[in-house]
Amino acid sequence: MSSLASLINSVKANTANNVHLKKGLKRKTTAKSEQPKKVLAVEVKKTVAKTVTEPRVVVFDGSVLHKKASLEDKASKKKFLDSRISTADPSSIVEHKNKPTAKDMEEEAENERHDVELRQLLATSDLLEELERDEMTSKEKRKSTMKKLETLGAKAEAAQRMPLSLKLSLDESRKQKGIARLQAAKDTGVYDKSLKHLYVKKEVKQRDRNPGITNGLGRMKGATLTIKKSDIERIKREGSKKKSSGGRGGKGGKGGGKRK
Repeated sequence: MSSLASLINSVKANTANNVHLKKGLKRKTTAKSEQPKKVLAVEVKKTVAKTVTEPRVVVFDGSVLHKKASLEDKASKKKFLDSRISTADPSSIVEHKNKPTAKDMEEEAENERHDVELRQLLATSDLLEELERDEMTSKEKRKSTMKKLETLGAKAEAAQRMPLSLKLSLDESRKQKGIARLQAAKDTGVYDKSLKHLYVKKEVKQRDRNPGITNGLGRMKGATLTIKKSDIERIKREGSKKKSSGGRGGKGGKGGGKRK
């Protein structure tokens, strides 16, 4: 008996740990649970088929087509078709006009004053100079005042002349700085012939006003002298004029010769 009991226990243990038996039992349980679902699905399909096959009765009333539009409908249609942009309906707006009190008027005046000050600040480009006016020099104050006057319509002040020696020294210093920048660009390798004008300004050649062979007539371009037609006619008229004689009888006039 003990051997039989041990055999039964070993069989139970083997069946409990057997994977194939577990899968078979699982299939059986799922098949049993799916059977009622299939039955329910078949019943639902039958009910849907019944509802589809049943005819639906629709009653048509033609009196709706001949309904007359009311006055409100006409007004709303006219407003909708209007090309102008319409605001809210004036009939639906309730106006509440209250007289402004003294406090409100004072606040409005103060707001307008602040607006004017803000516009003046925005109109000036140098806001920092305006805020630090007390620390400005007389030259900076005069400059800011001139800017304000120019905004009001005053003419700009003409550029002040400087001594010739000072101008020549400034030009020479600018030239030397340009040459230094040009040399630095060459050393760093960012120089190109097309960028030379950015470093050194080209000297403007002054036109030679010496008339030379033209004698003040026409225009010399290259090796060609261009003379206007009016100048040619004027030269011809001057050459055709006869020279007036000194008096009657040729040299010295009548009896102008030496007496023997």
